[in-house]
Amino acid sequence: MILALLLGIAAPEDLPAYDDALRCAALATAQMQVQTRDTPAWRKAWDEAMFWGMALSERARKDGLTPARFEADLKATADPMVEPLRAGDAMLRAEHAACARRVPPLKP
Repeated sequence: MILALLLGIAAPEDLPAYDDALRCAALATAQMQVQTRDTPAWRKAWDEAMFWGMALSERARKDGLTPARFEADLKATADPMVEPLRAGDAMLRAEHAACARRVPPLKP
C-alpha cells in the first residue's frame, strides 16, 4: 500500500501494464541520459525515471518476472532511445512528454 501511495496510484490494480510501464521507464531513463547531470532538467528526468522504474518493478513483481528480467528489458528498451532523443526525435519527445504528464507531482 505504501508503494501505491508513493506511485500516486489508488490500488495495485491501477498499475500500468508491463509494456506501458517499460516504455515510460525507458523513455525517462533515456531522457535522463541526454541531460546534463545535476541540472533542473536532469533532476526532473531522474524523478520520472524513479517513478516509472518503481511502477515497472511493482508490475514485474505482480506478473512474476524477476528483477534481472525487468532490468534487462529496461536497458534493452532505453539504450536505443538515447541517441534519437539527443537528436531531438519529435515522436520520442512527445511520447516522453505523455509519460511525464502521468507522473504525480512530488512534494519537496
